[in-house]
Amino acid sequence: MSLGVTVQYFDNIDAPYDWLLPGWIVEERFVPFGYRGHGRIYKYYYDPVGHSYCTKRQVLFAWEELNIICLDTYL
Repeated sequence: MSLGVTVQYFDNIDAPYDWLLPGWIVEERFVPFGYRGHGRIYKYYYDPVGHSYCTKRQVLFAWEELNIICLDTYL
């Protein structure tokens, strides 16, 4: 990790990620010095096997491929 980067992990127990299936993890990396000097949060989603996804849309697509139905109105 680069200097100043902080990393936090969340699962479906945490409010913003309560839409995740059990066993899925979200990694949030806060990079304090990004574009134009502003910080940025990068999110990475991991399934129970360890495959990574960069967006919520990719996660939902993976679930669709596995015939998992997700009823979420907050896309």
